[in-house]
Amino acid sequence: MARRLTLVIHSLAQGGAERDMAHLARCWSGRGDDVALVTLDSVATDSFPLADGVTRTGLGLVGHSRNVFEAFANNRRRIAALRAVLQRRSPQTIVSFIDRMNVMTLKAAAGLGDPVIISERIDPRHHEPGRAWRWLRKRTYPDCTAQVVLTHSVREWCRQLAPARPVYVIPNPARRPEAGSAPGAPSWDVDDRRILLGMGRLHPQKGFDRLLPGFARLKESHPDWHLVLLGEGDERTRLETRIQELGLRDHVTLPGWIADVENAFSRSELFVLPSRYEGFGNVVAEALACGVPVVTLDCPSGPGEIVRNEVDGLVVPAEDLPGLERALDRLMGDAELRARFAARGPEVLERFSEQKFLAQWDAVLDGRSESDVDEILEP
Repeated sequence: MARRLTLVIHSLAQGGAERDMAHLARCWSGRGDDVALVTLDSVATDSFPLADGVTRTGLGLVGHSRNVFEAFANNRRRIAALRAVLQRRSPQTIVSFIDRMNVMTLKAAAGLGDPVIISERIDPRHHEPGRAWRWLRKRTYPDCTAQVVLTHSVREWCRQLAPARPVYVIPNPARRPEAGSAPGAPSWDVDDRRILLGMGRLHPQKGFDRLLPGFARLKESHPDWHLVLLGEGDERTRLETRIQELGLRDHVTLPGWIADVENAFSRSELFVLPSRYEGFGNVVAEALACGVPVVTLDCPSGPGEIVRNEVDGLVVPAEDLPGLERALDRLMGDAELRARFAARGPEVLERFSEQKFLAQWDAVLDGRSESDVDEILEP
């Protein structure tokens, strides 16, 4: 029987959680479910396509507040507008992504009687929503029907937020990159050099700042390699300054966001993830799916559950930056090992398959046990 599902997220602009929600909406709509997707942001900012059958509502209520009183008033308006949409859709099952949006969704859905499944899309042990939002999360999360997280380590931490509710672990499916939109689609040319690729927001979380000194040393023994960091963010100026200080101007490129991510992988010999923390690490799974071996720090949480050490990449203990440099040195200098890892990488598409992912979500929507959901992913 078709389900009536309402998905809620802050925005569908560039980002991993945004891409994940758009993907869920397409999957559910494609099989005949009645799917609506609501954002606080306007539809004009969307970066990911939706199926024609998805009812799309953009509230257009995103904006900065100048003080705490204005923030309170703005959030009341957002909750009221969201509640009006949810009331029109009821009865339904509501699925909300990301901590602050989860709080607002639970407030907006209060009293409707509809199940509300909330999902953390990044490691909440390392992502600070702010004191006020932390207080609100503690008081609203117990009203959810269930929580969904991406990794087992996060599950145990999240139990404290709603002790009486189940916490399900549903890793994202591994898939080849899908096209997003990136105005201007910058080109990048590195001549005939081998490409070491990194990808993500230019933000301290992603750890690109601590990758650069190691690459400055590696280029001396591997002059035929070039580091390309795809992404955009507030750290651009700081990273560009650091690149200049380290003498890497001719060895590191920051092209910004590009729409054709699959092409970027096809041009790359090796992928690196130096993050301080992750929600899951979708980009790691995408690299493997495209046959690109990965060197990753085993940061919390996700990459170490995706990459199989010495099978399709190398996993280095979190915060072991010398170890990361040694792992890169090893693979940059060994084409045969890269080829061996690359051949095994696409197995990730079966290990974290679309079919298993949707089966796990169906089990959550049906109210089955945590162990039932876990068993779906087990070999």
